[in-house]
Amino acid sequence: MNPERRKELKRQYRNPPTAPYRTLRVVRVACLLAALLCAYFATPLSPFGEDHGIVFAVIGNILIIGAIVLDATKMRSLREEYIEEVLNSKTKESRKAQKAARAEERAKARQDQSTSVEDMLADESLSYWDRLKLSARLSAQAAQESPREK
Repeated sequence: MNPERRKELKRQYRNPPTAPYRTLRVVRVACLLAALLCAYFATPLSPFGEDHGIVFAVIGNILIIGAIVLDATKMRSLREEYIEEVLNSKTKESRKAQKAARAEERAKARQDQSTSVEDMLADESLSYWDRLKLSARLSAQAAQESPREK
């Protein structure tokens, strides 16, 4: 795949709509918000005073580094997997065409079946009772295939 197409796909699928990616994105945002809170507590204006400032600054930096590492490792791999999945999957148009072809085949098969049943019912060699039994059996099968909703 050419590099321009790759860049376009990266831009297009920057935030894949998958559950693991959303979970990691929430974790990353929580890390960044916690780092921001630690930065506030590291200032002299915090309610803890200046004594704990260095501890909060270190914790904030660790949280920022953790968010960056999370993004660079796990989230990037999930993005790449999603792009590969999209590239290897079939397009919507081809799936629609396949569904339409299958529906057409099913409709043709049903039509062929119904004409053969009509021929059987119109057959003069069957007695009245045999045709009646055949008709009842076919209507029972049709009712089982498509039950009515109440």
